[in-house]
Amino acid sequence: MTISQFQPTGSYVRGPVADLSPSDATATAPSAAPREVPARPASHAQERMWVAEQLADGAPAYNLQMGLRIRGHLDLEALRRALDEVAARHDALRTRFVVDGARLTCVVDPPARVPLEVADLSPLGDPAGAVAERAERELDNRFDPATGQTYRAVLLTTDAADHTLLLTMDHLIADPWSVQVLHEDLAQAYARWHAGEPSTDPVPAHTYGDFAAWQRDWLAGPECAGQLAYWRDSLPADPPRLALPLRTAARERQDMRRFAAMLEGGLVDSANATARSARASLFTVLFSGYAALLGRYGQHQEVLVGTLCTGRTQPETERVVGFFANAVALRADLSGRPSLRDLVGRSREVVLDAYTNQDVPFDTVVETVRPDRANGRRAFFDVMFQLADLERQPLSLPDAVLEPLPSASRIAGADLVLTIARERDGYHCYWDYDAGLLDAATIERMHGHYVRLLDAALTEPDRPITEFEIVTAPERAAIAAFSSPARPVDAGWTLPSAFEAVAERRPDFPALSGRVRASYAELNADANRLAHALQARGVGPEAVVGLFFDDRADVLLGALGVLKAGGAYLPLDPNYPAPRTEYMVDDARPTLVLTRGPLTARVPAGSTAVDLDDLGSELAAASPANPVRALHPDGLAYVIYTSGSTGRPKGVGVVHRGLAVVSAGQRHAVPFSPADRMLQFASPNFDASVLEALMAVGAGASLCLPDLEAVAHTDLERMLGGTRATAALLPPSALAGIVDESVVPETIMVAGEACPVPLAEKWAASRTVINLYGPTEASIVSTSYRVEAGVQQGASLPIGRPLPGIRAFVVQDGHTLAPVGVPGELLLGGEVLARGYLGRPGLTAERFLPDGFGGSPGGRLYRTGDLVRWRSDGVLEYLGRLDHQVKVRGFRIELGEVESCLAAFPAVREVVVVARDGRLVAYVGVADAVVTEDALREHCSRTLPDYMVPARVSIDAALPKTPNGKLDRARLPDLLAVDPQERVAPRDELEEACAEIWREVLKLDVVGAFDDFFALGGHSLAATRVVGHVRQAFSVDLPVRTLFEHPVLADFTAALVRWEEEHG
Repeated sequence: MTISQFQPTGSYVRGPVADLSPSDATATAPSAAPREVPARPASHAQERMWVAEQLADGAPAYNLQMGLRIRGHLDLEALRRALDEVAARHDALRTRFVVDGARLTCVVDPPARVPLEVADLSPLGDPAGAVAERAERELDNRFDPATGQTYRAVLLTTDAADHTLLLTMDHLIADPWSVQVLHEDLAQAYARWHAGEPSTDPVPAHTYGDFAAWQRDWLAGPECAGQLAYWRDSLPADPPRLALPLRTAARERQDMRRFAAMLEGGLVDSANATARSARASLFTVLFSGYAALLGRYGQHQEVLVGTLCTGRTQPETERVVGFFANAVALRADLSGRPSLRDLVGRSREVVLDAYTNQDVPFDTVVETVRPDRANGRRAFFDVMFQLADLERQPLSLPDAVLEPLPSASRIAGADLVLTIARERDGYHCYWDYDAGLLDAATIERMHGHYVRLLDAALTEPDRPITEFEIVTAPERAAIAAFSSPARPVDAGWTLPSAFEAVAERRPDFPALSGRVRASYAELNADANRLAHALQARGVGPEAVVGLFFDDRADVLLGALGVLKAGGAYLPLDPNYPAPRTEYMVDDARPTLVLTRGPLTARVPAGSTAVDLDDLGSELAAASPANPVRALHPDGLAYVIYTSGSTGRPKGVGVVHRGLAVVSAGQRHAVPFSPADRMLQFASPNFDASVLEALMAVGAGASLCLPDLEAVAHTDLERMLGGTRATAALLPPSALAGIVDESVVPETIMVAGEACPVPLAEKWAASRTVINLYGPTEASIVSTSYRVEAGVQQGASLPIGRPLPGIRAFVVQDGHTLAPVGVPGELLLGGEVLARGYLGRPGLTAERFLPDGFGGSPGGRLYRTGDLVRWRSDGVLEYLGRLDHQVKVRGFRIELGEVESCLAAFPAVREVVVVARDGRLVAYVGVADAVVTEDALREHCSRTLPDYMVPARVSIDAALPKTPNGKLDRARLPDLLAVDPQERVAPRDELEEACAEIWREVLKLDVVGAFDDFFALGGHSLAATRVVGHVRQAFSVDLPVRTLFEHPVLADFTAALVRWEEEHG
């Protein structure tokens, strides 16, 4: 633990310890006895600092700096003698550090003359700026403690009557309290020598070496053991990671900067009044406000904040210069939506206990508790808080005034430190921050948030802190400007009318290409004939028509015909389990279900099936003219079923108005021309297929239909190569599986799941890459982000800015605006919102809220459940989900639906499903040990789509629990990491080569000869990637279906050999 940029003060104890009685504030360890030793072991703190300095090769120095300004006449000789006297009094200023074997040893040299550099800056144009620049350079210069070079004295003259003394010291020999001691000793010594008076200050009876010796003895005693027991019981081994509004997730080294601002006196008066009423200190009140703010940033139930103790619990150490300072962790409990008064009460006890047990060195606490420090995490806390009393009066002499200047330090032991300091003109807030993680604008906003939250909480101390708005007025205006106004949209625009307009302007342009080819005029005429037939069967506004086809060409024709007839379509996938399709039909109650041929027999009972093959003569005789229809902008366009948390999928009703706004907005985000060919990749059961059609129709471009075999096996490379598409909308996981880069189109849109930054950056170098985001409930797409080649994206790929006409808000606690850079739930508004959930008014009311942010009368906002944050440039970053919904291979899945399915199996008592490495893993507690994993997966496959069937299932009598009875997720085994001893290793070079491909694609350490690809967690997209690598490695055009037909490694390699023999 290193020391931060703290102002020197004697009240680093006084603020927090005002909560203690006098007897509590003094360490119970015995007083140190003076000892005369030529050399001594370094203290705990010095050893820690020494190691930090050795590891910081090339980094800025670990230095402290004090300043003394002399206005008036300067007595240079008196200043030199004062420096010599102070160095003679404090052995820390005469200490060399020697490595003796494995031990760091301190050697104290005899008193000697202190070198003083004198520099005249008065000839410079900006003397004050030159002083500041020199002070910065002094802080950056490293010392050589082995030679005794642990401090430097520099006198800077800017005027005949204005001088500044800088004393820069290595942290090894001093701490913030020491700086104050040196300020006082040096000023008084200078005054005496200037007046010609002898020194009256005795040499301290105790030295820093005495403290170091006492500390080593104390650490082996019973009192240390008692304090360690307190910290072991009080601090978590897995500390919560604080969510700061960072601009980046990592940096090579710290670059500490400072932002300073005044704290209004009235606010401090209110804080003091609250402290008195709570029998607490001002420190505790101001700390509680800081902890509450940090909790708001990450919506944490608890936060850990460091603070610095002087380490001088013995009276004999108060006037000793040395490295005594010690850090302690304060644990703020934010659970249960506390008020400020509640939080102050909780924090008071924490502060009391922490300072009572402050004698144990921080690194000893770390070694004892052993907190998780994976990925370079700090021990326990990333932020600190300090209250300081800097109200020091200048020393007036007959011919000069000696004015202590604020001290500074180069290195902090945290990413962010807030010091509130009392000075002569009031209270100042000093925000010291790592500029590699936090920028100046963010820190200035944080100060505004702190002041706003503190003011509101002190005004209403009994109101829950989470209810207070912390966004400042300028920030609120900036957030409102992030959502751009809607572009003019034709009130009568609908997808069928847009299609008809293209057919009239460019009748011969291809509407469909690839496996099926049709011009806009031809497809328009066919859809019109179907529309007339549907209208004759009662299809019109609000009538839902099911589409039960296995050919996407039929789906497109059916959807366009239904829309032209004035109805709304409902896609139904023949590959879904029959119970799921039956539920959707029963829930949506379609007027009829369009299908073809043998599928007619599989249409759920109770619904009216219409076989297109039976309509041949009727369609041939029907009019090819556009039908008359009455479509209202708020009329239903289609119904898409998404996964439901209750175990039942839910139908989302999307209206024409939303499609109109999205169509206009996406043309702004994604440039398309009539020459483009859009791949039809998405399943019709997902609204990405609607966006593909909107993009094509909006530009008069063509939609490319891949061949049926490629669709059946999700062979993306064959789809792209066979259609020569110029644009594609793909899940990132599908894009990542492409091996043959030559088939990748010029424009790539990624959507459906978080896109890894390296993947986006890879393709942005040679293609147009656009990240799209949007839920079904907001008409498919809501935001867009174009990836610029060579531009550093950060830790996660942004989802971009809202499309024109879409209002976006990031909120916390359901209703308060989250500041820029702070995570919260994304709410979407505007005319893009769906009508709601079919037949689910309660759920609709829960997810679609009244617009409380100044929208149009009757406006609504949709709760996406997605965790995001604003960047300062108005771009949104996606951070994850708030609920139990996940995305796997681009599919939206409510884990609750999978859990409900498993819970319905006989003998299952409890179940939890999680997503790991892009696969679903289920953990099941059963009452009957004969239940098998295969039986549970088979049970799921009868009611759930294949992408919702868990890749692995763990079965036990009970799931692991925490002491309070909750599920202990940390103890759930990693089912994707199977014991290699249970496998038979690959038996020849070919099996080993294929196993290596499987390991790479599935991210596994071991694959055996008789492992099943899909049992290992493989899926169709992963299979495509495996076959792509095999094609490339062995120069064979192996069909993707080979892996589906031979999923066991040994069988797959045998099939590979046969293919090569048969096809040469």
